[in-house]
Amino acid sequence: MSFLAPLGFMGLLAIPVLLVLHMLRARRREVVVSSTLLWQRAQEELHARRPLKRLEQNLLLLLQILMIVALSFALARPVVPGGSGGGNPIALVLDTSASMQATDTPPTRFEVSRREALDFLRKLQPGQEVMVLISAPAPRVVTGFTTDHSRVRKAIQSLEPSDSQGDLPGAVTLARAHLKRGLRIVLFTDGSEPYPAGPDVEVRQVGRSGENAGIIAIEGGSDPATQNLVLVRVRNFSPRARHLPIVLYGDGRPVARETVDLAAGEERSLVFQIPPGARELHALLEGRDDLPVDNEAFAVVEPSPLPSVLLVSEGNPFLERALRILPLRAASRTTSQAPSTWAGAEVVILDRTPPVSLPPGRYLLLGTVATNLPLVVEGDIVHPTVAWQDRAHPLLRFVDLTGIRVRRSLLLRPQGGQVLASGEAPLLWIFEEKGTRAVLLPFDLEESDFALKPAFPIFLANALAWLAGFPSGWRAGEELLIPAPGDVGQNALLELPSGEKVRLASQGGFWTWRLHRTGIYRLRTPWGIHRFAVNLSSPQESAIAPRFFPSSGPSPEGHGQGELGTGFRELWPWWIGLALLVALVEWFLFLQRTGRPFPVGMARGSALWRGKVASKDDLRVAQRRGGVA
Repeated sequence: MSFLAPLGFMGLLAIPVLLVLHMLRARRREVVVSSTLLWQRAQEELHARRPLKRLEQNLLLLLQILMIVALSFALARPVVPGGSGGGNPIALVLDTSASMQATDTPPTRFEVSRREALDFLRKLQPGQEVMVLISAPAPRVVTGFTTDHSRVRKAIQSLEPSDSQGDLPGAVTLARAHLKRGLRIVLFTDGSEPYPAGPDVEVRQVGRSGENAGIIAIEGGSDPATQNLVLVRVRNFSPRARHLPIVLYGDGRPVARETVDLAAGEERSLVFQIPPGARELHALLEGRDDLPVDNEAFAVVEPSPLPSVLLVSEGNPFLERALRILPLRAASRTTSQAPSTWAGAEVVILDRTPPVSLPPGRYLLLGTVATNLPLVVEGDIVHPTVAWQDRAHPLLRFVDLTGIRVRRSLLLRPQGGQVLASGEAPLLWIFEEKGTRAVLLPFDLEESDFALKPAFPIFLANALAWLAGFPSGWRAGEELLIPAPGDVGQNALLELPSGEKVRLASQGGFWTWRLHRTGIYRLRTPWGIHRFAVNLSSPQESAIAPRFFPSSGPSPEGHGQGELGTGFRELWPWWIGLALLVALVEWFLFLQRTGRPFPVGMARGSALWRGKVASKDDLRVAQRRGGVA
């Protein structure tokens, strides 16, 4: 046994106080006499005695001491090993990533984890605090700390795995942020992604097979670099060689088929010709394995047209020529530099305009800045070069800036936002907040050779698509963030791959939705219908063989069937109950002793000797019998 609050034993200091009060207590009896003169001498002797009396045998005193001891133990919060968390608050973290859909533990890994979580919940003590979290791409709390276990059970039963990656470390950090004393975190996962270890973390692990092959990428269709071709990358994650047939569908009809033989761990890219007139592509990896979700990939051949553009410029032939060849919904030019005249365009391009304060909207700034963006201009820089660029960002897809030559550029010192390309100074910077998106090139196109390179129209298309909220490809788990018009409450209609339609309301200048499922989405806005594809594209989730094992808790061989680590059971309710029981017994005995007649003349060890108090009627009877002088 150990104690969580040892200072509670300071309550035992009440025992000496009780003893002193008991020794000071006066023990008087009522006696009928003819005159008080007979008691004067006895009163003088009483004042001469010591104020403290010696302790006498008293059952009531012993019960009072026992009650103080029991209350002190309750305040010290004694605990003993045992139970499933033993009264401590519990955080249940369920892995809802795509790999939890694997069927190597029937029916799926997630269903097995769900059953184990419900079984774990049933073993907890009544009134024990529990919370539930999921390790989605953005970990979230499903239900906060509560003692209502039926509510927790319903929350667990409502969960489903997504088609995206998870974030177990983020979920554990979110649980620890609640700062609950004695918190125990229980993970239900398959070990396909790393998770933090620690004395407060226990793991229930499922999954045993790595038998899987999947499509890890699809490129083409809408990509300017691949024109009328689509590239499908396939990897064999199984520990053995696989014979894999792959079928390409165009608008629901099979248009191509190819079979590949892949060794264990081998990856290969397949190239398919896009059939004329096809709008939506669907690549399917036939054959059975343990994870079906990565056997499909989707692409949009003819993407939604790029947004309408308003060019604010005195004239720029390079920029105007590039805008003419892009599939814009609409394009216009103005020389007005008043922001109040820019309403109606989805994207505004500011070409070498004087700095102004930008209202909420989407902007591409070329050779200029805005007064309300978080950056400072510290002069000019001559002949800057691009030494680094973020090649993973959608703006720089199929774009290489390292070879461009710039004669003069603004010297920027960003105080926020994100730099995507830099050398001696930032040469590509973006900013994103609720209601405002901006892309900034700090140099004049006519002061560089960038506009003469084939990469420029590709960059311009990428920038306009990103500003409008429609990059060419999405990964499952990302948040759809589409700029909405300025009208508050303007709605959009989103059609999910399942056919379900969801109405989105404008919030903070954007339409938002978490893309949990792969497939083709359609979004109807005031500017038209946007179509886009969402794919898993995660080798980490496709590699379903458990790779990360707990440093404590159940052994990996148990696959989640072992016992959890030892918890603690708090005993203070039992000590409180004992104190109440002792108080009831002491009260019962006190009532009994004060309610019965007892003889006054008694020997040592009689009821009066043991602390019984005689009534007035008892003393009158004793006087008549000569028992009291």
